[in-house]
Amino acid sequence: MLQTLLTGEGDEARKEQFLMHYPHGPHRSNYFTVWRDGDYKVIYHALPETKTTGNRVQFSGGNYEVYHLANDPFEERNLAAVKSTLLKKMMADMIRELEKCGANYPVDESGKEVKPRIPGK
Repeated sequence: MLQTLLTGEGDEARKEQFLMHYPHGPHRSNYFTVWRDGDYKVIYHALPETKTTGNRVQFSGGNYEVYHLANDPFEERNLAAVKSTLLKKMMADMIRELEKCGANYPVDESGKEVKPRIPGK
């Protein structure tokens, strides 16, 4: 199986999923979680207006970004507004994986945990 993957051939039985969770800050980039599933990637910004150590806002476009990496490898077109059904599914999958891992979450100014949420809920 490994030899097949190293030669660049796909393996239909292997899931192409990846979770990266960064609940800490302030640093160069703050409080985000990334979930990749196949060609799509969702980025959830828990506290998007929080400034980094460079005193800049990390992401001013709300909490969500969605990209189709095969068509947009440089992540220039955020599809969150036009792929709402996909965004909801990917966020549900991300939340399920975070819960399975026992993830830590950032806290807001009142001390309350800021967990990822599905848009519209």
